[in-house]
Amino acid sequence: MASLPPGEGSLPSWLFGTVWGLGTVGAILKIYSTHRLRVVGPLLYIALGWMVVIAWKPLSAALATNGLSLLFAGGVAYTLGVIFYLWDRLPFNHAIWHFFVLTGSACHFFAIFYYVTPRLI
Repeated sequence: MASLPPGEGSLPSWLFGTVWGLGTVGAILKIYSTHRLRVVGPLLYIALGWMVVIAWKPLSAALATNGLSLLFAGGVAYTLGVIFYLWDRLPFNHAIWHFFVLTGSACHFFAIFYYVTPRLI
């Protein structure tokens, strides 16, 4: 959101509110989750991982290709991880899912660290 160029209207604010809103809903569902809601959490995680698509056009004008690639790779990692999260019969499925979540988070971290933060300093 910090990389979105000025003049993008309310898009940065909308993205900020949506990301934090979905994150809050996910946390609340996790606290009060039942087995029936087991699929809802991963769907929220996928939605959060792919929020970059909403701002792709202005981001592609503001970020280097490598930064966009890292954002895209993070979304792919989150999405692939959900497959393992839901695969109950696979040994260590939860650990594998966490690996993909960490990979997606690392991709997003480095996209911010290398391609957003230097523009703000």
